[in-house]
Amino acid sequence: MHRARRILLVLAVLFLISSPAIATTYYVPDDFSTIQAALDAATGGDIIVVRDGTYTGAGNKNLDFKGKALTLQSENGPETCIIDCEGSGRAFYFHSGEASTSIINGFTFMNGRANYGGSIYCSSSSPTISNCYIRGNAADIDGGGIYCRDSSSPTIGNCTIDGNSALNYNGGGIYCVFSSSPIITNCIFTENWTNHSGGGIHLTAGSSAKISNCIINNNVAHIYHGGGIVCADHSSPTILNCTISGNSASSQGGGIYCRDPSSPIISNCTISDNTAGVTSGGLYSENSSPAVNGCIFWQDAAPTAPEIGLYLFASVTVAFSDIEGGAMAVYADSGSTLDWESGNIDADPLFMGASDYHLSIGSPCIDAGIDIGIYEDIDGDIRPQGEGFDIGADEFVFAPSLLQINLQSPTDGSILSAPPIFTWIADAGESNAYAVDFSLPPLVPFWSTYENMHLIIYDTTWTMPLWMWDRIPSGKRVYWRVRGVDLSLKPLSVIESDEVWSFYKE
Repeated sequence: MHRARRILLVLAVLFLISSPAIATTYYVPDDFSTIQAALDAATGGDIIVVRDGTYTGAGNKNLDFKGKALTLQSENGPETCIIDCEGSGRAFYFHSGEASTSIINGFTFMNGRANYGGSIYCSSSSPTISNCYIRGNAADIDGGGIYCRDSSSPTIGNCTIDGNSALNYNGGGIYCVFSSSPIITNCIFTENWTNHSGGGIHLTAGSSAKISNCIINNNVAHIYHGGGIVCADHSSPTILNCTISGNSASSQGGGIYCRDPSSPIISNCTISDNTAGVTSGGLYSENSSPAVNGCIFWQDAAPTAPEIGLYLFASVTVAFSDIEGGAMAVYADSGSTLDWESGNIDADPLFMGASDYHLSIGSPCIDAGIDIGIYEDIDGDIRPQGEGFDIGADEFVFAPSLLQINLQSPTDGSILSAPPIFTWIADAGESNAYAVDFSLPPLVPFWSTYENMHLIIYDTTWTMPLWMWDRIPSGKRVYWRVRGVDLSLKPLSVIESDEVWSFYKE
């Protein structure tokens, strides 16, 4: 063989060896009848797409990636692609060192039932779970929705975890033990419950999760502690930009419960309307030292210490926060310490409404916070807006309010032969609603689409119906104006158009 050919052959072999494998995309049930069959056949980097449908039975539950870096995704999202475990077994079992490159995206997992992890079980593995609904699953012991142990730290994003239950012990939504510290972002935990502790999230034995931009509401610890979150046994999570509301515990810590000892960092969170049967509706700390910065504690309830309670040599640091009742309302037993730092207030935060924890205009929490390195709020809006950082999970967005309405057509004095199309321009406003008013006598009284027709107009155009046009006498002058209101502002302020125009029916 000529030397040149040998060189080309060697280069070709080296190229084949060094080139990455070409990923293959498989479809279920087109290429494989079950999801597990596709997982078994796929190799690292492959993508498995699952068509719409409800998947049940053997091969479609207790699914195992077997350590492979695969992407398993639905074709059209969790609403139309469901793994139904039918009350026996769980959806996924991760136990072979899977990393973040083992990806699940876009499924609903429901009706799982197992001793640990009703829907997903992770041991020494850290997969990525995104855009999933994890609902209606149950664990006989721990982790109704997800169970993590042995340094498992999955990335869980944009998931809804609701209606799951830990029937006998802990963690209705998620249970993490033995240094398992998931990254949980943009998730909703709701209606999860446990017959012991940690209705929403239970962290223990050195498990220090990062929980950010999450809504944790209406979770229940039926017998003991921590309706929303439990931090126990040297678990010190970071909890950022979260709304923790409406959770309940029969004993202590309706919102958050800490003990043995734990040191969570709680920043820019809104903690409200949580309840505890014995003490500490908002935050309970026992032999622990949470740090609270830029948070709202408001309208939590318990027989003692409705907002914050400190027990058995606990301490808490509170700064730039809005605490109902102020420092005097924080209970600290003998040996416990309250470090009440600067910037704290005690004033109604003026939420937008019941169960809507966005700040309304005039809230004392606006511009009352401090830069603690969090530059987006729970909705993804940039911090700060206005003159400074806000307290709580929401950064109030200063949208220009509706101040002026300018009429456009029909032009003043028009002579019309058909029903008019009214148009106008608003100078600003986030959520505007309008009414068109008419008058046959000079200017008063006005007849209104809102008062008389019960019609609210959300666009800046409206066409008079024929039945109304037919009632106008020919040659008669009709006066008209527009009124508007920005529904996003409280209290509502009605704005009238600067002019009143008229038209004639031909």
